[in-house]
Amino acid sequence: MPKVLRQLLRDWAAVSGALILSVLVLASIFAPWLLPYGFAEGVALPFEPPSKLFWLGTDEVGRDIFTRIVYGGRVSLAVGFISSSIALVGGIPLGLVSGYLGGFVDTVVMRLMDMMFAFPAIILALAIIAVLGPSLANAMIAIGLMQIPLFARLVRANTLSLKRQDFVQAAVAQGASSARVIFVHILPNSMAAVIVQFTLTFASAVLVEAALSFLGLGVAPPQPSWGAMLDTGRKLITISPLYSVAAGAAIFVTVLSLNLIGDALRDVLDPRMVER
Repeated sequence: MPKVLRQLLRDWAAVSGALILSVLVLASIFAPWLLPYGFAEGVALPFEPPSKLFWLGTDEVGRDIFTRIVYGGRVSLAVGFISSSIALVGGIPLGLVSGYLGGFVDTVVMRLMDMMFAFPAIILALAIIAVLGPSLANAMIAIGLMQIPLFARLVRANTLSLKRQDFVQAAVAQGASSARVIFVHILPNSMAAVIVQFTLTFASAVLVEAALSFLGLGVAPPQPSWGAMLDTGRKLITISPLYSVAAGAAIFVTVLSLNLIGDALRDVLDPRMVER
């Protein structure tokens, strides 16, 4: 692990991504103590231009746009992390069981994953929310469920490869149980790929949450969300262009930072990339 950390610290993309993401996370967490205004608080006249008091101006009801952008990060980052965690927790067991047992179990699990892959991600999320109802919690569940096949197929592929390795065959020959083989020998050796996939899934989840909020299926007003702000800014683009530009820039920077981290982790953790 120290070697991996040293390699990451030498990668400007990894360091840049980590710094950007750290600033976003810390600003979102400590927003109530860092910002002078609340996200739903009217602090000036509508559509005030940018100034020292209001860095991005105010919106249609006099709320500080910069404040709402920072608070909107709470929603996007929370949804991204929690939904990616749901996908990870759901996908890893399916991939392990499917890859290790094979046969009928593998066929059933993979065909189910194929069915989920057959639907475009946003359409599947919309279908799940239509059943569960629009809310932030349901958006997290919907995004998490639609990402499960990514982890399931990744872990299955690693399991199929690892279970043929000599160290796994030796453990089986010594009488190790299937559970021990899976959780002691196979799962730890699959975690490098899982960690990389988690960062990329996190970025994808932020985009999907923004799309759902843009369609009005995310958080309820007046709670700010970058996707909802994009939708509002779209209607006010000629009056307050900074509204939608700031929200779009926040989404772009967040996804970029996660992709930079994910690419750097792949370069460090993937043996094939290390050999190159």
